[in-house]
Amino acid sequence: MVTHRLRGLSRFQQIIVMDNGQIIEQGTHAELLARQGRYYQFKQGL
Repeated sequence: MVTHRLRGLSRFQQIIVMDNGQIIEQGTHAELLARQGRYYQFKQGL
């Protein structure tokens, strides 16, 4: 599934974050939040 909305992503087993067609992060919801990278920033509304 490709989405621009973050709501409900925590239910997925694997999340891939892309920027300009490149994978920049990959992992579960918990893993991506722990890394405090781009996914974390999106979830924080930054």
